Amino acid sequence: MRWRRSIWLTSPARLWAASVVFVVLGTLLAFAAPPLLESPGQDEAVPLVTRTLGGTFLVLGLVVLLPMLLSLRLADPASRKRFHWWINFVGGLLGALAFGVPAALAFPVMFVAYQRGLASLDPNDADAAHNLAIAAVFSLSGVVVLVALFVVARRLLRTKGDSIDFSFETEIDLNRLLPRRTRRR
Repeated sequence: MRWRRSIWLTSPARLWAASVVFVVLGTLLAFAAPPLLESPGQDEAVPLVTRTLGGTFLVLGLVVLLPMLLSLRLADPASRKRFHWWINFVGGLLGALAFGVPAALAFPVMFVAYQRGLASLDPNDADAAHNLAIAAVFSLSGVVVLVALFVVARRLLRTKGDSIDFSFETEIDLNRLLPRRTRRR
């Protein structure tokens, strides 16, 4: 049995599209959505989270869009391709870090808040244990993303390629899996 999978990571058209979508989405979330979500007597957390999320998308989009605009001035196609590779690499790295780092810190922050009695966390409250369990899942997923990011970034930096090939070439001997009595002769 052979299994082969390649992941294509870059293309100038994809970089343009992703950067424009991120800038538009970030602008809408950071500036247009919070006034629509604000209402009298409502908690201020929802507009704040929306502004933070929108600002993150906006910054990530600009991190890719501005260098892409600068790449239009490069005359040499080889240097433009190298420049696009670096834009894709840095944009992807920052995008993954924007999720991985806060997610990895979710449980430690919630646990410290729980220990100090902050954020209305009552030690006898069942919701507090539930919230800590959810924070632990977020932290675990953030750590997995950061480890995967390290592995992928390291391989991309070594190869300077546009794709990562995770090849798993193994042959399975079905006779070894069967009990001795049922093996073919």
